[in-house]
Amino acid sequence: MEHIFFDNISKAARQLIEKENGIEIVMSFDSFLRKIVNQDFQNSIDPFVKILNDFTIKEKPIFWI
Repeated sequence: MEHIFFDNISKAARQLIEKENGIEIVMSFDSFLRKIVNQDFQNSIDPFVKILNDFTIKEKPIFWI
């Protein structure tokens, strides 16, 4: 897999935003660790996990161009 469909980018980005004091912010790493145990959250970022696994120039050359 060497691409991410547009809808998956939007879906994953929305999952990494949370509200703090009524303001939308990028989730902190601690929040990410708490949320990663949720299966729906895992599914929403799965395309990125698959791409980043074995992220070498040999295995995923298009991302290195």
